[in-house]
Amino acid sequence: MKRSNLCRALLGLGILCYLLLMPARLQKGRGEEFYRANHLSSPPAYEGTFVLWHVVSQKTYQGSVTKLLQALAEEFSSAHYGLRIEVAGMGEEDFQERLSMGREPDLISFFTGALPQEQLRPMQWRELPVLRPGLAAGEYACPWFFSGYVYAASTLEYGEKPSSGAGGYAEAIPGAYYGFSGADKTREEFLAGKAQCALADLRAYGDLVRREAGPEWAAVPAGDFTDQVCYMGVFRRGREGSEACLVRFMEFLLQKKSQRALSALGAFSVLQDGGQSFSLSFLEETNKAYAHVTTPDPFAYYSHKAALKEEAAATLQGDMQAEKRFFERLRVVIPG
Repeated sequence: MKRSNLCRALLGLGILCYLLLMPARLQKGRGEEFYRANHLSSPPAYEGTFVLWHVVSQKTYQGSVTKLLQALAEEFSSAHYGLRIEVAGMGEEDFQERLSMGREPDLISFFTGALPQEQLRPMQWRELPVLRPGLAAGEYACPWFFSGYVYAASTLEYGEKPSSGAGGYAEAIPGAYYGFSGADKTREEFLAGKAQCALADLRAYGDLVRREAGPEWAAVPAGDFTDQVCYMGVFRRGREGSEACLVRFMEFLLQKKSQRALSALGAFSVLQDGGQSFSLSFLEETNKAYAHVTTPDPFAYYSHKAALKEEAAATLQGDMQAEKRFFERLRVVIPG
């Protein structure tokens, strides 16, 4: 009888443990099934951690693209079970140093002219949303945001472009493109408030107006040219599944919610209808000025960038022959 009672007690204890523990395990399994059924459009054919490098050769009006990209990658990873994207930002020198040490990412975010096509793997994009005229997903990369240029002056009336007299600063290539003259000041002098006017990228202008002291500055859009388009692609030796991962991630980045997040950086959506709004009026106007984007092919620009900079610098000094060569070369690198 004692042995029988002991068996009954042990059996009862086992049933009690089952009733207490199994619902949690079943709920975990059901939770995973629910997650897959409701958060994944189809079961992933790939799992694991993919490394994404953002090469910082340009900067937005304010903030950090790397931090935004990390936040977006975290949101994407949480919605794709078993898949994670880890983001690291670095300058061009650090990027080249890592490559020389044999380190490579799976995915890469880069600006126009930052690397050659040979470092990327060809892609097959699924259906993408409508991009702004002048921007397109190519065989090797797809744009996901861009920045641009403004005319700026310390005594600028709203809507007026500077007279381009002496005492100005200009980025060489856009300066030559827009015919900016009198560019005898350096970037450092401009940032110190020692230039009267400028044709500057948005980050340089942002750094200037965020100074605590100095004259008031205003800016108006320079036009529709930019060489600050940021693309994303799969690196040449990215691990298996990188292409499928990037296709999914690009679809996420090109959603309006993700594109609207760029507004906080003063960066512009690549979508024809990005739904952006900006707290600063000159950013609103600059965004409108880029309704059609004139921009070089990212890989042709890589091949010709050094020569373009040299010819542009000479053009700003009044060299007519350099100006002719500059625009001939531009016709090679700008599609259409």
